[in-house]
Amino acid sequence: MALAECVILGLSGCGNTAQEVQDSAAEDTEEEASEKTSWYGTRVVTETKAAEVSALSEEEISGKVGNTVTYEANTVQINEEQLEIEGYETMQDVYTPDSIKEDYKADLSDWEDGVENISFGEVISSEDQDFFGDTFFVTDTGELWIYQEGVFFRTEKAE
Repeated sequence: MALAECVILGLSGCGNTAQEVQDSAAEDTEEEASEKTSWYGTRVVTETKAAEVSALSEEEISGKVGNTVTYEANTVQINEEQLEIEGYETMQDVYTPDSIKEDYKADLSDWEDGVENISFGEVISSEDQDFFGDTFFVTDTGELWIYQEGVFFRTEKAE
């Protein structure tokens, strides 16, 4: 009889635990979805940092400050030009500030306050075209850094 009570109590406890696990999984799914699209919206370029080697001239680099890039599910808009896209390819938390410095030969230490993990993102376009904003990094602090030809462009969300 005591064994039966333990089994019944254990099963009812498992039922609650299963529900809690299910609720937790639903929260994780919503959180993961928002992380994957945390870069959606309009961003304004505010600062630049060139790597040791860059293909862009100083004029080209400074000319990007103030530009806007708007990321949406099926489009990317650079200033006034809107491009249809197929989506995004992302790799979550694949970089750290040290690995960015090592892999890209860029010192972003001024931008790294509180940053521990950095995700990589790339726009998938049907015409496989290259454009400003097609490669970016999203930090765990919510910043987005666009990368183009050896230069990082720090952005802020537009209001």
